Amino acid sequence: MIINFNIPLNTAVALLNERMRWEFKFRKKANYFDDKSDLSELSYEELLPIVEAAAFDLVAFLPYDILIQQNDLIEIFTNAIRSLSKIYGIEEFNKYSKKRCEKLFERLVELYSKANTDKTFQYN
Repeated sequence: MIINFNIPLNTAVALLNERMRWEFKFRKKANYFDDKSDLSELSYEELLPIVEAAAFDLVAFLPYDILIQQNDLIEIFTNAIRSLSKIYGIEEFNKYSKKRCEKLFERLVELYSKANTDKTFQYN
């Protein structure tokens, strides 16, 4: 059974954008960016790691039962990331692939799946 999240695209984009602002704030605090810089001033190469970190964080906050079941999160996040091309005027986001999105979440899903079958933590 596949879990379908009934999340409108504009809501997914808003959540992603909000998390991106937090991620950017953390990176500015760590002196990766000038305090006066803004997300809208960044290039695709600078913005993509922030976008992917934000998407990863949003998925990592979900309960692991959801992640180990079949769901439509890959499609939701792929479409949300592609929608950033209109917001930031960066055409490259339109080319963001489903395969890259799968790769982004692959390690997290593997880790959660392994934890589900691993009895190491059962008696802790």
